[in-house]
Amino acid sequence: MFGVRHATALGEQRTVTLADGSIAILDTATVLRERNSDDLRRIDLEHGQADFQVRQDPARPFVVHVAGGTVTALGTRFQVRLEDTAAAITLLEGSVQVAPPDSRRTRHAPATLVPGQRLRFDATRDDWATDTVDLEAARGWAEGQLRARNWRLADLLAEMNRYVTTPLRLGDPALADLPISGTFHVGDQASLVLTLERGWSLRARPTADGGLVLDPAKPGAK
Repeated sequence: MFGVRHATALGEQRTVTLADGSIAILDTATVLRERNSDDLRRIDLEHGQADFQVRQDPARPFVVHVAGGTVTALGTRFQVRLEDTAAAITLLEGSVQVAPPDSRRTRHAPATLVPGQRLRFDATRDDWATDTVDLEAARGWAEGQLRARNWRLADLLAEMNRYVTTPLRLGDPALADLPISGTFHVGDQASLVLTLERGWSLRARPTADGGLVLDPAKPGAK
């Protein structure tokens, strides 16, 4: 059974109502499929990131399959992200149980998350780790915002670049750890560049391949 496919293009975000009435917010370049049956609501996340607001139905569990593992919702709101073979599950409300891929279940027991926890694992490596997140920042992308709280500049650019065709790169590797705080609209690269130029004394320059590179501003430059 192929299921119902939902997808977004690069830079697109979309909210869809699933067959059971649950809500899924699809981030940029995301693909997921619904594969429902009489006793199971199954979602396969094939690429990208989605925010799920799950309608309660004890008779039909809501299970997201990602990177060989599963995320079972227990009446909740949570996010699942897949990049290549690496998955991250962030719980915003309620509770979820995350089970590792079959090949790792002898080493890692299923984990039940509480709000504010994130669990990361990889389908090809023995990674299985939890940490805590800023819930306000975690909710941001689903509301069209990147809410940076002392993010590394390199991490902020990596997130913004997910939404645009022309990536913004660093000309000086020493800038990677520069802490950045602020709220930025997803995909609005021009506003991000302007803010960085005004607030952090950086300058963007075009490259021959049509890209943009950030460098420290020269003394006295305006």
